[in-house]
Amino acid sequence: MEIIIITLIIIAFISAVLSSIIADKKGYSSSAWFFCGLIFGILGLIAAAGLPRNPDLLIRGSSLLKTCPRCFEIVKIDAQVCKFCGRKFSKNEIISDLGNAMIEGRKARIIAIEHLANFDGDKIIPFLEQALQYRDPQTIESASDVLLKLDTVPALVKVLKSDDFQKRSKAYERLKEKADKTSAPELISILDEDFDEKPKIIELLGSLGDNSVIPKLIDIAENKELPDSAASISALSNFKDPVVVNTLIRLLNNKEKKVRQEAKKSLLKIGDFALQFLDKEKDNEDKYLKKQIDKIIKEIKPKEQN
Repeated sequence: MEIIIITLIIIAFISAVLSSIIADKKGYSSSAWFFCGLIFGILGLIAAAGLPRNPDLLIRGSSLLKTCPRCFEIVKIDAQVCKFCGRKFSKNEIISDLGNAMIEGRKARIIAIEHLANFDGDKIIPFLEQALQYRDPQTIESASDVLLKLDTVPALVKVLKSDDFQKRSKAYERLKEKADKTSAPELISILDEDFDEKPKIIELLGSLGDNSVIPKLIDIAENKELPDSAASISALSNFKDPVVVNTLIRLLNNKEKKVRQEAKKSLLKIGDFALQFLDKEKDNEDKYLKKQIDKIIKEIKPKEQN
């Protein structure tokens, strides 16, 4: 009985792999047909073998082809005019066709990304971001390269979610050079996601000098875990703002030592502006907090006198 089960599993796996390969070559989703082969075994493989070429998307050599909706002839996917009937394809239509090609297998994705590189503007960014979701190094590298070439803040932000460390590093370095106050919404938009450069982006956000980012930084400082919270506390040191100072004072009593240390550093950096708020807390009932506040006041006042 065990031998039969093992044999069936092996057959199912082989069928899944072969179904995926065959479907990919015919212009269909390799992942969908992998599961079809895995579930239905040899029947799935037979079905994949019997698939016709995808009429809406064909791959010939290094070219992607599609069917003209007017005359139903096959034309290149990036054709601006159908050579058979003269139908014109708009820029948006071509970009959309290239984006839709992303789901049709790795080879189609690579070719589509190469074509997308010929277009400028934010319209291609969503499709390139979609390409980064595939766990395929070649696809990720190609999409990241195009986004880096666009060299806009929205494009560079997307590269931060790439699995390619070198591409992420390049994107961050470019963001440091290009980001300004107008970049704040774009940077804030990715802070709810997880990526390795997140603490760096948080500190970059603080360096922009835009007070609109304060609520987000405070939220991260108070509610997120290390190292994000520490980065946010450090970023808050760029703002001489009552809400910021009072937040930092509260964080002096945080359970995390690193958070307490960063809060103290930020208050010291803010300096004399923080004194009026620290003075109000000198008689705090919490002995530990009172002690920390006294130390900070003593460290700030000599600087103030100098």
